Amino acid sequence: FRTEPGGSACDRCSPGFGSPNVTSACEPCPPAYAGPNGVCLRCTDGTQPDATRTVCMPCTRGRAGLGGLCKPCAAGQEPNSGLTSCLYCPVGMSSDGSGCVQCRDGWLPDASNLSRCTTCPPGTAGLQGRCEVCPLGRQATDDGTGCNAAPPGHICLKGLCTICDSGERPVVPVPRECEPCPEGTGGSDGLCEPCAPGQQQAANRTRCEDCPPGRFGTDGTCTLCPPGQGVVPNRTACDACPFARAGIDGLCSEWCGDGQEVLARNGICTRCRPGRAGTAGSCDACVVPKLPDAAARSCVATSRLPWLLFPDPVCSAHQKCVVTFNHTDPSTVKCCPGNGVYHECCEEHPWQQRTMDMVLDSVMRSNLLFLAPRRLGHHQDQPRADHGEHQEEK
Repeated sequence: FRTEPGGSACDRCSPGFGSPNVTSACEPCPPAYAGPNGVCLRCTDGTQPDATRTVCMPCTRGRAGLGGLCKPCAAGQEPNSGLTSCLYCPVGMSSDGSGCVQCRDGWLPDASNLSRCTTCPPGTAGLQGRCEVCPLGRQATDDGTGCNAAPPGHICLKGLCTICDSGERPVVPVPRECEPCPEGTGGSDGLCEPCAPGQQQAANRTRCEDCPPGRFGTDGTCTLCPPGQGVVPNRTACDACPFARAGIDGLCSEWCGDGQEVLARNGICTRCRPGRAGTAGSCDACVVPKLPDAAARSCVATSRLPWLLFPDPVCSAHQKCVVTFNHTDPSTVKCCPGNGVYHECCEEHPWQQRTMDMVLDSVMRSNLLFLAPRRLGHHQDQPRADHGEHQEEK
């Protein structure tokens, strides 16, 4: 620069200074420029003047730029290799602008501050700075590095698990929702356990309870005992009611009285069957010539017609009930075949029952509950043939 206006002498500007023209004084190099010998030159891309602006230096850590101007990189970025621009960090890495750093397993870059890493969100897990939602039916580990199977009694959605309500359990094989405990089980906290023998599922399915009176069970369900049987003490089976006791709805409670017995088909106390009598719930067959009394308590001899039910050798040779009755001639009477038990013949061969057309005194009316069976269409005063072998006369 000229030392004085209009003078002829020139001096060199100091380093970092330059003169815009030869007539002006020396001035500091402008930004992005540097001059070591009084001439200010623009720095190249990726460089900037040093503090004295005497030389150009590479952009400092975390900065990049063009034309001598270096600017700091933002969080989540880092300078490229030529320091000419800032680049975003790869997935799973964070940066304060100076350089990208890999997040550790179970962590990922903080979306609100990309200069740091934070733990994987609930329900997610991952490695190398990447977190993903756990598959259906699984939950994230505590350190966020993996996913585990749902705990017993839990269902898992989006990596988060909740326990099922009492009386419910997770569906299988993927515990994505809860379902009611199946029949024969009960439980709480998402666990359903089989009911013990003699128990059944409670109405709310949260527990098992004893089978109701008269019912038994072995597989968590209770069934009513059939007539004539009662449930055993542990409620696991039915057993025949004790002798002379009736059983209805699985309960053996009623003691049969005199003139009664228990019929297995319905389990109730009923009047002794025809031709039988007894006491305290026990009825035995009357053997001819005796018949049950009016109350069916005992077998008594009849005052008239004792031969009515007496087995005849000829008649007993046949397999059907055949009776031709003539009260004036006992020799023509044919009775039920077999062992002399009146009711067996009548029950095994359900022929038409007819009341004898004769006058019986009060004794016979009270003693004879069922009278001689006769075939339809035959009258007591008509002759009768048995299979063509014997002809009975009136």
